[in-house]
Amino acid sequence: MNGTLQSKIYKVGYYISLLGTVAILLWIALLKFTPPEANGIKVLVENSPFTSWMYDVWSVSTTAKIIGVSEMIIVTLIILSIWFSKLRIYATLGMTAMFLVTISFWFTTPDPGGWLQIVDGLPVPNANRLKDIMFLGFGLMLINFPKK
Repeated sequence: MNGTLQSKIYKVGYYISLLGTVAILLWIALLKFTPPEANGIKVLVENSPFTSWMYDVWSVSTTAKIIGVSEMIIVTLIILSIWFSKLRIYATLGMTAMFLVTISFWFTTPDPGGWLQIVDGLPVPNANRLKDIMFLGFGLMLINFPKK
C-alpha cells in the first residue's frame, strides 16, 4: 500500500474514532444531568480519593452536573481540535485525566459491577470498563494526529 493511500485510510479511521468518541462522551455527559445517572455514579465518586471530596462541597446532583460540564468541555476541545490543532494538547490532557480517574474507580469502588459476568457459560466483560481503556488510548493518539 502506498504512503498516500495509507495516510488517507489512517485519517478516515481517525475521524471515525473521533466522531464516535465525541458522540459517546456527549451522551455520557448529558446523562449526568439526570437523577438516575447522578445517583448511579455516587458509589464511584464517593469511593475515589480523586473525587470523594466533591460531596463535601456539593450535592449529588450538582457534583454530577459539574462532572457532566467537564465532560462537555472535553468534547468541545476534541471537536475544535479538528480545526485548531493547538487545542489537541488540552483535549488530550482532559481525556487522559478523565479516563485515568474513571479507571481508578475500578480499584477504589467495592465491586462496581465487576470485571466479568458469566452469561450462558461465557465471560462477558463490563463494557463500561472497556470503553475507558479505549478512550484513554484514543486520547493519547489524539496528540499525535498529523496537522493539516
